[in-house]
Amino acid sequence: MENLNQLLKRGNFSNKDLFKCTLGLNQVEIEVLYYLIENHASETLEIAQNLKKDRSTIQRALQNLINLELILREPISIKELNKKSKKNNRKSGYLYLYDTIDKKQIKKRFNTLLEEWYSQMKRFIQNFKVD
Repeated sequence: MENLNQLLKRGNFSNKDLFKCTLGLNQVEIEVLYYLIENHASETLEIAQNLKKDRSTIQRALQNLINLELILREPISIKELNKKSKKNNRKSGYLYLYDTIDKKQIKKRFNTLLEEWYSQMKRFIQNFKVD
């Protein structure tokens, strides 16, 4: 990963740089987050197939994104899901659908983290002592 000086010299930050730097997301977590931003309400297997990743890898990424409060997990009955998709599947039970929080909330979180980081760095620099 590039350091701050390299990113500033490059002259532009991508969304991926922001997610990596601010939230410490890895590449798979970023891909999952982007997938959910674009596709909304998706199940684990669907995400895994579309991103061509192992299901357990996607599950770990989803759990980390839930822990960071960037996505939500909602249980839905398979029967209800079949009705929505007009499938005549006799399976029963539940599965989870994942979706992102509101984009405005994500932006607000970035602003808050950035302001906190900036304040801490300013204090650190002010208290920095050279021997």
